[in-house]
Amino acid sequence: NLTLGIDPALFTYQQIKKFFLRHSKVKFINENLIDKIKKPSVNKSYPFFSLSNNIVGENCKSKVKKISNYMKRFNADFIFISAPENIAWILNIRGKDGPNSPVPNARLLITKTNKIFLITKIQKCKKLIKNKTIKQNEFIDIDDFPKKILNLKGKNFIIDDKSCSIFYENLIKSKFKII
Repeated sequence: NLTLGIDPALFTYQQIKKFFLRHSKVKFINENLIDKIKKPSVNKSYPFFSLSNNIVGENCKSKVKKISNYMKRFNADFIFISAPENIAWILNIRGKDGPNSPVPNARLLITKTNKIFLITKIQKCKKLIKNKTIKQNEFIDIDDFPKKILNLKGKNFIIDDKSCSIFYENLIKSKFKII
């Protein structure tokens, strides 16, 4: 008969339901308790970088267009991609956010009209903007994301409930229909 505290940014609703709700009460804790004990020593200022088109095989515009065409089949206005490895593949970018992984810690929003919005910290994107991998208006600061998403025009969202944290899922559900 315990209450379990979990960080909603780390788990999907499906994970919480499957592993935690059966056996205990769950309380969401929105601050990282591990960081209170010891701050991670990851270099947060290392910028993302893009891979050249001759290495990746397909450019990001082509991938985004395929995703937008997929969205049209479901009458979706947006798709929210929260798995960093998928963002790395779609945009052909890499980062050094983890000590042993080249995956960029970011989120991505794609519209039915092929627009992209990379969601992360601005210092991570400076190299991408300078190299014209993304434009300044294709970036949303992670701290501004909650209010920016509520100003979007449209109604239908696609998210992956197997990888999207409950925090983002609830934020999107507050205004949009998830399909």
